[in-house]
Amino acid sequence: RGVVALQLFNEIGSLGSTGLAALLLPGRWRLYLCLVALPAAAVLAAAAFALPESPLWLISAGRGGEAAQVLASISAGGSGVTRLLPRSRTLASADAQSRIVAARGG
Repeated sequence: RGVVALQLFNEIGSLGSTGLAALLLPGRWRLYLCLVALPAAAVLAAAAFALPESPLWLISAGRGGEAAQVLASISAGGSGVTRLLPRSRTLASADAQSRIVAARGG
């Protein structure tokens, strides 16, 4: 379903951009560029507030507890991400990793 939805949004965006270009170009190209950039800017703003920080970055910053919480929330979503992670990045060793990084001064 996700692939179909992604393709549908791609096609809608392509058709919308083409229609907008037909209406605005060549005279009002600056307005066209601003309008076609709005959806990307909206997604960027939403992602900045909605997405968690990377567990790997959290561990390297000495925040292993938060990394464990992020991994637990991802795993609870059914993505199976904990099976894909190397042993050193599993929930059980996230705090140990943060202590190692803190001891190194990083």
